[in-house]
Amino acid sequence: MKTKKISISRSTILLIFMFIVSIIIFARLLFLQVIKGDFYRSRADTGSVRTLIDPAPRGQILDRNGVVLADNIISYSIVYNKTPETELSFYPAIDKVMNIMIENQEKLKDDFMLKYDENNPKNPYSFMFTTSDEEAKKQQKLRFMLDNGVDEKVRKDFEDDLKGKSKDEVNKIINEKLLEYSPKDVYEYIRDNILNISYKSFFFDMCDLYKIDRDRSSEYFKEYFNIDANTENFKRIMGSYKNRYSSLSDDIEALINSLGLETKKFDKEKERAYVIVGAAMRLQMFSGYAPIVISNNIKEITSTVVNQTLSYMPGIDITTEPVRTYPFGTLASNIIGHLRSISSENSEDYKLKGYDVSKDYVGALGIESAFQDDLKGTVGGRIVKLNDEGRVVSGLGSISPYPGKNVQLTVDKDIQSVGEKALEQVMHRLQNHILFSDSNSGNATRGAAVMIDIKTGDILASVSLPGFDPNDFAAPGKLTIEKSNEYYAPNYQEFYNNFVRKMGISKSFDELFPINKKTGQREDFYDLMPKPFFNYATMTRTSPGSTFKPVTAVAALSEGIITPGTTIYDELRYSRYPGTQNQFKDWNSYSMGNVNVTRAIEVSNNYFFFRIGDLLQEQKGINKLAEYAWMFGLGSDPTKNEKNSTGIEIEEAYGQTYNDVSYRNLYMKEGFWPTICAQILKDNNINLAVTNEDSIEIKNLKNELMDEVSTQIKADAIETSEGKVYNLFMDLCKSLNIEEANFTNVYNNLIYTMGQKVQESRNPGNILNAAIGQGMSQYTPLQLAVYMATLANQGERKSVHVVKNILDSNNNVLESFTSETLSKLDIKPEDYAAILEGMKEVNYGEDGTVGEDVFDDFPIRIAGKTGSATFAEGIEDLIGRTSYAVYTGFAPADNPEVAFSVVIFDGGHGGVVAPVVLRMLEAYFKDELKAQGYTPKQHLKGYDQYDMDSFINELYSK
Repeated sequence: MKTKKISISRSTILLIFMFIVSIIIFARLLFLQVIKGDFYRSRADTGSVRTLIDPAPRGQILDRNGVVLADNIISYSIVYNKTPETELSFYPAIDKVMNIMIENQEKLKDDFMLKYDENNPKNPYSFMFTTSDEEAKKQQKLRFMLDNGVDEKVRKDFEDDLKGKSKDEVNKIINEKLLEYSPKDVYEYIRDNILNISYKSFFFDMCDLYKIDRDRSSEYFKEYFNIDANTENFKRIMGSYKNRYSSLSDDIEALINSLGLETKKFDKEKERAYVIVGAAMRLQMFSGYAPIVISNNIKEITSTVVNQTLSYMPGIDITTEPVRTYPFGTLASNIIGHLRSISSENSEDYKLKGYDVSKDYVGALGIESAFQDDLKGTVGGRIVKLNDEGRVVSGLGSISPYPGKNVQLTVDKDIQSVGEKALEQVMHRLQNHILFSDSNSGNATRGAAVMIDIKTGDILASVSLPGFDPNDFAAPGKLTIEKSNEYYAPNYQEFYNNFVRKMGISKSFDELFPINKKTGQREDFYDLMPKPFFNYATMTRTSPGSTFKPVTAVAALSEGIITPGTTIYDELRYSRYPGTQNQFKDWNSYSMGNVNVTRAIEVSNNYFFFRIGDLLQEQKGINKLAEYAWMFGLGSDPTKNEKNSTGIEIEEAYGQTYNDVSYRNLYMKEGFWPTICAQILKDNNINLAVTNEDSIEIKNLKNELMDEVSTQIKADAIETSEGKVYNLFMDLCKSLNIEEANFTNVYNNLIYTMGQKVQESRNPGNILNAAIGQGMSQYTPLQLAVYMATLANQGERKSVHVVKNILDSNNNVLESFTSETLSKLDIKPEDYAAILEGMKEVNYGEDGTVGEDVFDDFPIRIAGKTGSATFAEGIEDLIGRTSYAVYTGFAPADNPEVAFSVVIFDGGHGGVVAPVVLRMLEAYFKDELKAQGYTPKQHLKGYDQYDMDSFINELYSK
C-alpha cells in the first residue's frame, strides 16, 4: 500500500519559519524587557548618567591698589566623552576634530609626560619633568610608567629574574629596570601594548560598529579604508567576524593583509592625540569616566566650527571652564608663583583633600602655593544624562561652584614694574660693558630688589630676575618642550660654550659643571646659571659686603668702644695678627688718614671697621657683634634653636651672622671632618674616613666616631679624659689591628686636632671679616631691606608682609595682615645722627661710593650704603665670577618712609646698582614729585644704549 506524500509548499515553510523566529524574538523581548527589565534599564541609565565637575574660579590676586595680577578667563574646551557607543567611533572622531584644530591652529592639550619632538629627529622622544631635582625626576618617571602599565613590560622581559623573589625585591627590581628603559621604548610600549593604538585596532572598531550601526560603519570603511561595505562579498566577510579576540576567518585575515594594517602608521600629530586621550581614558577606568580635554583655551571660531560638525564626531563636545591668566606676564612672578598639576609624590594628600589628582591644578611657589586653600574655591557639579553620541541631553541636578577668596598684596604694581625694568637694564649694561678694571661683570644675569614701607612693614616691591611667565603653566598643554627644557633641563654644555667665550676663562667643562657623585648628574657647582624659579629676593643668601658696616658702627657706639668723634688712622693694612697683613686691607690704594665713623661710612673704609670690630671682640666677647646683628634681623642666636623670620608669608631663607657656635655647626658639616681625617692620616697613617674597602663593622664604627667628634666640637665640649671618643677610637683600633702602643699617641693627636678646630671658630680674623660684611655672614636681599628699615626706625624691628588682605569674591575684607614689633634696640640719637650723616655722604659726598651723579637732581635726600661682597676669594676671576654689587638704604633720609636693598650677582661694585633705587623711588614718590613739578631724570649717565627712560616716563604720563 502506497503512503501518500504530504506536500508542503514553500510558502508554508516560510510561514512556519517566520512564526518560529517571531516566537524566539518575542521570548527574548519578554526576557529583556519584563524579566530582566529593571536590571538592563538600570544599566542603561547608569551608562549614560554622569557626574560632571564644574571647576571653581580661582580667587584673584590683586596689588595694593586693586590692580588684578592674577585672574580667570572663561575658556572654550574641546572634550571627549566615552560611552560604549562613542568608543567604537574613537578613531574617526579624534581624526575629524584634529583636522579642525589643525586648520584653526589650535594646540592639542598635551600634558603627557612623554614628549615627541619632530624637530629633533635624532632623539625625538624625551620625558618632560616639572622639576630640576634629579631624585624628583626619577620619582616622576617611575610614577608615570607605573600609572601607564609599563611595569608589565618588566615583568615580561625579566620574568626569570623575578621568580622566587619577595614582593619588596620584585618592586625594587621593577623600579631599577623601569629607569633603564629609553623614552622611545616606553612610548612605543604604551602605544602598542597598553593602549593598542594602531590601524588594526581602528579596523576592528569599525567591524564592531558594523554590527550596531551599519550606516556609520560603512561611511567610515569607505573614508578610511577605501572599502565599499555595501557589497555582498563584504557582507559575507563580515558575517564571519565575531570579535577581535576570537580566531579570525581566512577572509578577515586576507582583508587585513590586503590593507597593510600590520605596518600602516598614523600621522604623528594624530597618533599623539590617540595616545593622550587613550591614556586618559585608561587612567579613569576605576574612578568613573569624566570628559577628557583634547584642547583647551580654544578660539571662539574653533568652538563654532566644532559645534556645527558635532554630528560627525561622536563623543566630541564643547565645554567652558575658568582658566588662570596673568595679565602682566612675568611681572612679580617670584611673588605670585604659578600653577602646576598634582605630582605623584603628594597625590595621596591631595586625594584626601578632595582633589581630582588627574586634572586639578594647585599652586606652586609664591602666593599661589602659600594661599592655595584660600584661592582654590569650591567646585560644583552636575548630574547629567548623555545620549549615545556622548553629549548632555538633560540635567538631573546641580550644585554651583563657589569662587575662591581674593588675595590682596601689599605690592604696588607700578613700583614692582619699574624695579624689574630698571634692574634688567642695569644688568644689561653690566653684561655688555667693562665698567671696572678689577672685575668682569659679563655674567651679571641675576639680581633682586626689595622696597619696604618702614611704618607698616608692607613690602611695596620684591623683584627677582630672571623671572618666568606663569601663563606658561596656567593650563595643561601650554608648557612647550622648548620652555620646559629652558625651565627644568638647562643645557650645561651650551651655556658653558657661550660662557667661556664671553668671560675669557680657561676652566674646563668638568671643572665648572662637575658630576655630582650622589646623583650622577652634572651640577652648576659655582652657581653660574640663572634660575628662573629661584626667588633671589627671599631665597638667595649673599655676603652683604660694606652694607653691613652700619651694624658694626651701631655695636661699637652702643657698647662705648668709640664715640661719634673718635678717629682712627687708616694704615691701609690691618696687621695686628702676624701673617694677615695681605688678608685684611683697604679696598682703596691710599690712606684716608684719620677717619671717624661718619667718614668711614662715606668712603667705606675697611681699616676703621677692622679696628672697631677687633676692639669689640676683645672687650665685649667674640659674639657681641652678632648679638647686635640679630637685633637687626640678620641671623639669630643658634643656641635658642629658632629662625629669625622676617614675617613674609611666602618661602624665605634664613641668613646668619658670624658667631663661633654657628661657625662650628656650619663648617663641621661642610669640611671639618675631612680635614681632621686628612690630619690624622698624615700624622699617624690611620684613615678615619669611610672607604669602600671597609667592612660594615668598621664603617659603622667610623661613622659613630665622626658623629661623636662632630657633636663635641659643635658643643665645645671636647673630652679631657677617657670618654666616648676614647672608647669608639679604641674599638676602631682593635678592628683595624692597630697596636695598643700606638693608640694613646693617635688618640691624643685626635683630641688636639679637635681642639684646634674649636679654636679656629674663634680666630680673630673671623670677626675682622664679619665687621666689613664678609666671611660666613650671609643674608637675603629681603633681610637687608629689613635691616635698613630697622635702622631707619632707629632700632625698632618690625615684621614685614607681602599680603595685605584676604577678600571674599565681592572684595569684602575677611582678614587683614599687619606688622608687629619683633625687637627693639635703643640707638642713642647722637650715634644715629653720625651714622645717618655718613650714609647721606655715600650718595652726595665728594668721596661717596655711589658715583655717576645718580641722585644729584633728585629732590628727596637718600641715605644709602654700597657694598661689594666677595663671592670666593682667590678664585673668582678663574671661574668667571666677581663680587656681588649691593646697595641698601632708606628715604627720605631725615624722615624715612621706605627702606630698600638691591643685589646684582657679579655686578662688581655696589654703586652701579643705584639707578634701580632711583627709578623705584621716582615711582613711590610720584604724586609728591609731580606736585613739585619734577620730571624723571632723563638720560642717566652710561645708559645711552639702554631704555632707562620710557618706562618711567610712561608711569608719569598717567
